[in-house]
Amino acid sequence: MAIIAGSMQEIGTGGHFITEGAGGSEPDPCDIAVARLSATSLRVTITNSDGTPTNYVLYAATSDGGDTWLDGGNRSGDGNVDIAGLTTGETYVVLVVSVSGGYNSYPSNRVEILLTADASSTPERWMGFPHLLEPPKVHKQTRDLTIYQYTYAMGVEMTLSDASLEVGDTIPEDSDYEIIQAERKKRSGTANEVAVVLATKDTLYA
Repeated sequence: MAIIAGSMQEIGTGGHFITEGAGGSEPDPCDIAVARLSATSLRVTITNSDGTPTNYVLYAATSDGGDTWLDGGNRSGDGNVDIAGLTTGETYVVLVVSVSGGYNSYPSNRVEILLTADASSTPERWMGFPHLLEPPKVHKQTRDLTIYQYTYAMGVEMTLSDASLEVGDTIPEDSDYEIIQAERKKRSGTANEVAVVLATKDTLYA
């Protein structure tokens, strides 16, 4: 777990945040790319920041399950942040959270990279469990059923099938809810990929 900006907000598996602050609103998530800098360091390039927030880099090693997020440094707005003191041969997952006015953004895209001894490290978009970007919204409600809309962050290589978010699947947060519609698209204003799905408990819905 990592504490963001001294605000006592924690990130764990799935990368969910509670936002709070005095006035204003949470910034949009930025976009990141990750490259090998040396056998023991990575360079994180941040783009598409929402204004000039403080961007906090978080990283985790997959050898311990990828659940222990560590502080990789921070910067204001777009640019590079270098993470040093890493282990050659380890695979790392990296993301960024933007903080402005006491509010945390939802996480950026996640990037997974194997840190090699030579220059052959090739980053890949995170192909793990998709994470919910915002609380579910009521899409449609009648006397007999309620349909909810869920929006999940997706890596560019991740398909709806990879994420188990196809029609007929159940949503990750509650196996009682069946997906009746699913679409993968760009998140408005960013390069991030999202899946927008509709789900309901009513198995008679057609």
